[in-house]
Amino acid sequence: MNMSLKSYNGYEQEACDTQRPGDSMSGLKYDGNKLDWCLLPWKEVEEAVEVLTIGANKYSPDNWKRVPNRLDRYFSALMRHTTAWVNGEQNDPETGKSHLAHAMCCLLFLMWSDKNKEVSDG
Repeated sequence: MNMSLKSYNGYEQEACDTQRPGDSMSGLKYDGNKLDWCLLPWKEVEEAVEVLTIGANKYSPDNWKRVPNRLDRYFSALMRHTTAWVNGEQNDPETGKSHLAHAMCCLLFLMWSDKNKEVSDG
């Protein structure tokens, strides 16, 4: 995979070079209808993974799946982190990590829970 630096909202990040029909590059690979994982802002994704790692070390890996009333609790946590960020607080005082990274984790937990309704919510 050919990697290059690409500017995203003022931040430099590594991004994949993707070939589109009509490019002057040689070789073809018809993957235009497949997911383009190179679109993700990887440094921000890494921050969310750092938050997940802190949680896994503090509790246990995937503990969030077993939290009683997780839908209500993670929605509340999402709103607390978002509100703190809206009010100008960049980082969570307990972890030192971005409130938005914490909010991203809460959204992922809610999304997983929504797609896995058969899994008990405690």
